[in-house]
Amino acid sequence: MNSVAVVAMITSGALLPLMELVFGKFVTVFQEFTVGKASAEDFRASINQYTCVFSFSYLLSFPWTDHVAITGSTLSIFSSPSFFLFIYGP
Repeated sequence: MNSVAVVAMITSGALLPLMELVFGKFVTVFQEFTVGKASAEDFRASINQYTCVFSFSYLLSFPWTDHVAITGSTLSIFSSPSFFLFIYGP
């Protein structure tokens, strides 16, 4: 069960920086539109694309960061030999 917790930590650690990069792209798209480097059609297309990527990465990272990491850590404690010795005695 420790492997579940390790996988959850690695996945959440990899997805959170991805969300930051996508947010940086959002800022760049807004800046290019404000300055006049991008048309309204390009702006909408880029915003739609980055919104989908940002939403997907959030939905993918949410279960790993909260539920699976906590569950994996809890299960690894309850399945350890010392826990069984504590419950059932020597």
